[in-house]
Amino acid sequence: MVQQLRDELSRSVVRPATSTAAASLALPNPTAGRALKWNATASALVNSDGDPDAAFAAATAAQSAQSGAEAARDATLDAFDNFDDRYLGAKAVDPETDNTLVAGTLYFNATDGAMRLWTGVAWVAAYVAGGDYIEKDRAWPIGSIYVNAVSATNPAVLLGFGTWTALGAGRVLIGVGTGNDGTTGKTVTVGETGGEYAHTLSSDEMPAHGHTGTAASAGVHSHTIPFAASDGYATYTGTSGGSNSPSQTTSSAGAHTHTVTIDAAGGDAARNNVQPYLGVYMWVRAA
Repeated sequence: MVQQLRDELSRSVVRPATSTAAASLALPNPTAGRALKWNATASALVNSDGDPDAAFAAATAAQSAQSGAEAARDATLDAFDNFDDRYLGAKAVDPETDNTLVAGTLYFNATDGAMRLWTGVAWVAAYVAGGDYIEKDRAWPIGSIYVNAVSATNPAVLLGFGTWTALGAGRVLIGVGTGNDGTTGKTVTVGETGGEYAHTLSSDEMPAHGHTGTAASAGVHSHTIPFAASDGYATYTGTSGGSNSPSQTTSSAGAHTHTVTIDAAGGDAARNNVQPYLGVYMWVRAA
């Protein structure tokens, strides 16, 4: 009988020997689809009032959501850590290059008021305008020329960097070096200026040419030779007297000259020496 009781007790719900709870261990009547649970005061076992499968599913979903939230938290922390490595914040000077720097790392230079980018080799200035990425010192190095056809605003205002000075007022640009127009060669050095708006030709610069003229007739004259026949001979009387002779040479008379006048032409005005042009605003970056 003891053995039989021991066997029955081993199949029963029991409290641990150390438990001090006085709750009843009597089971309620079985109910389909219900599970056992302790009541609100933990004084007795009762049938659950919900679907255990749904409760399990809800618990599983909650656990899954918690796991997802923890994964998202970890991913956010990783992303922030990566961003923290890529953007170093505001600095007064370039960060030391002996640090572990990744190409593409950014920081804000508080001294210059500009973003700087680590290329993997050196820090360079980075500038963003109009949605386009511009590395300003490469796009507009010192000595670059900026041209604007309508705006007189200094490029320092338009581009946001650099020191710009007006360039070439009233002048066109010409490339440095030696050029040839097909017949004449010319060498131009950097910064050289030349040319003129108007030019008056000298006599040496005029094409070789000649002049023609017409002289009017002048100095018309005549000599008078009277004749007499008293002795059967012709008597010739010239300006120097006469003699009885069949012939006589007259003295020279009527020496004269002719003057030819050639009219002057031309007004000595300088000719326009300016090629067809278009006025624009030009600046050169000085710093």
